[in-house]
Amino acid sequence: MSLSPFKNYNLVNSQSISFFSVGTRNCLRTFSTIKKSQTKKTSKVEEAVFDQTHKTTDNNTIKPTKEESDLEEKIQGLLKNKIAPLLRSHGGGIQYVSFNHLTGILYVKLTNACHGCPSQKMTLKHGVQKILTKIEPKIKAVELAR
Repeated sequence: MSLSPFKNYNLVNSQSISFFSVGTRNCLRTFSTIKKSQTKKTSKVEEAVFDQTHKTTDNNTIKPTKEESDLEEKIQGLLKNKIAPLLRSHGGGIQYVSFNHLTGILYVKLTNACHGCPSQKMTLKHGVQKILTKIEPKIKAVELAR
């Protein structure tokens, strides 16, 4: 995935700061990133700005709760122990990508013979989703990750 800056600022000594916006469908959030050029010397003021930015963003990182982490582990276990063997019997496979705790949507990738198969939507909705939603009610839907 390549990012292109949506805003560039030129600072003292020809240094530039670029702001990037990265939207993630799974998290339903938008993140901004400050990227510092390593090719030019920076002033003390510029260094202070970058240092402060790192301090505030590092402390405010959103971490999953224990309950969310436990649920993700359970989902990965279900995929590995219940779903993968079924798909493997037909030459297919499945990979966990992410789980959106707000919407209850599980994102997966179908692999091997399942990847690109004309029946993958049927497999996903009438097989994988049906089994997982019965076992774990917090899973509302299963979708292919892009």
